[in-house]
Amino acid sequence: MSDQAQQGSGLQAVLALPGFRLLWLGQIFSQLADKFYIVLMVFLIAQNWAQTTDISSGPLAEAADLLRQQGMGSNPGLSNGGVGPDAQLITLLTTGIFAANTLPAILLGSLAGVWADRWPKRAVMVASNGLRTLITLAVPFMLLPGPSWLGLSWGYWGLLVITFLESCLTQFFAPAELAAIPLLVDKPLLLPANSLYTTTTMAATIVGFALGEPVMQLLRQATAPPPTTRHPTYEDTCCRQLGEGPAHHR
Repeated sequence: MSDQAQQGSGLQAVLALPGFRLLWLGQIFSQLADKFYIVLMVFLIAQNWAQTTDISSGPLAEAADLLRQQGMGSNPGLSNGGVGPDAQLITLLTTGIFAANTLPAILLGSLAGVWADRWPKRAVMVASNGLRTLITLAVPFMLLPGPSWLGLSWGYWGLLVITFLESCLTQFFAPAELAAIPLLVDKPLLLPANSLYTTTTMAATIVGFALGEPVMQLLRQATAPPPTTRHPTYEDTCCRQLGEGPAHHR
């Protein structure tokens, strides 16, 4: 039997396993949801803080100047000659979301993997996903008016905390998810199972960010004011930058 025939037979055999198939499908939807979460954060930033936050002075102005000095000023979509300061502010605030989403992987990645490997895999996955769901339900409350800090509403800082906590829980979920594969698949099928898992993880990451702009357009149309008062589509410009930001991998 040729290598291609063996690979095809291996993939078919792996997908024929009900337990692995459910885990694999759940992984695809989970990856897409992670990317749509980032898109939702950009949308909320654009709708709630881009036009109401002053970056002409204070720490935000200094951060915006630093970003321009690092090369954003040469990007016509993010410079003053492009879509204006709103896009610069969205980019600046979205950078904070990316940082909150990435830091837990740096700080907790290895340690959380060791703990998750010692605990029951199913319990870790169920508990972490349940807690992530509860945390995400707090997002609408971040849109309520409240005090400001460093020129930004408390809601934005709340989104950073939510994103950070959600990413922390992901550091426990991801290794438990991978460690569950050998429990569902026999040893001869581990190679095609891991290959399929890795391939779909990367594909879901690419597709999730590729669908970001259409999703952004649908969200904007659902909440759009009359056309005469529409602001230029600065959200689109920043959404296109998502593919250049740090991707969140499981």
